[in-house]
Amino acid sequence: MSLTQTGHTLPAPSVKHAPRRDPRAVARMLLPAFSLLIVLLAIDYFNPRAISYFGLNLMLNLAVPVALATMAQLCVITVNDLDLSIGAYVGFIACVTATLLGSAPLLGAAVILGSIYLAHATNLLTGTLTLLTAVGYVAIYTPLKQVSAINTFIGAFPGAMPPLIGWTAARGLIEWPGVALFAILFLWQFPHFMAIGWMYREDFARAGIRITPTIANTRYAARSTVAQALFYAALMVPVSLWPFALGTDGVAYAVAAAALSLGYLWCTIRFARIVSCPDAHEADAPSVCQPARDLLHASIIYLPLLLAAMMLDARGRLLF
Repeated sequence: MSLTQTGHTLPAPSVKHAPRRDPRAVARMLLPAFSLLIVLLAIDYFNPRAISYFGLNLMLNLAVPVALATMAQLCVITVNDLDLSIGAYVGFIACVTATLLGSAPLLGAAVILGSIYLAHATNLLTGTLTLLTAVGYVAIYTPLKQVSAINTFIGAFPGAMPPLIGWTAARGLIEWPGVALFAILFLWQFPHFMAIGWMYREDFARAGIRITPTIANTRYAARSTVAQALFYAALMVPVSLWPFALGTDGVAYAVAAAALSLGYLWCTIRFARIVSCPDAHEADAPSVCQPARDLLHASIIYLPLLLAAMMLDARGRLLF
């Protein structure tokens, strides 16, 4: 308290404290940069010469993964009021693209020109697959989001193309190991997305996006969501062993793939508990989305571990 000239007391000025940051929100913000760091460290391990001024420029401007990450987000960014902060799977390059789209309307044309250049820099097959991936995502998958729930199946094709495009860029043709990589990524997406769709089904419904979890009959929606997730998770077990059957990976990979895929399937089986209370809301019972949340976490852990095992045991030789 303080005294004025008239003798009245005035309250002491209040001190405003800065709001505390949620550690989980900070972790989600840092995850894209951390993911990029892991990619750069892996490139440095396999080819140190790539970590140079010329190498970094080539990678950040021409590399297939960067091109695909950018194209894969072109229309997601423009669909109504979708919150791009949902989930940590929005890549670093996609975030950069989101900030540039408002001031760079010709980015779509740049994608086409980039595909043409990619065909010139690598081979015609790689450029063609890259362009087809962009067209499939932008011209087919994105419009279907507000028309039919089949968009999830259609969108899984361009979503699984990056490893196959990387294979054709390196080898110049489509071979069975590249197809196996495509199949693994294709199947992995369904349990992953069904978990996301069930957790945020109300948000998807408000945005007018048609997916299985947003079907009006919630009991049927829950059963169909679980059926799709279980079907593709079960297929993941034999398909994950395909590289071992082709001879591109050894026994160590086969053991790791079997264990990881069975764990993924087990989390999907636990996800089936949503059928027992399809009308419950997370606000009323926070545990209602726990099976979906557990499956989402398992899917995010599963894929990097599977691909790491595949790289470490490539051609049956641990650590190359």
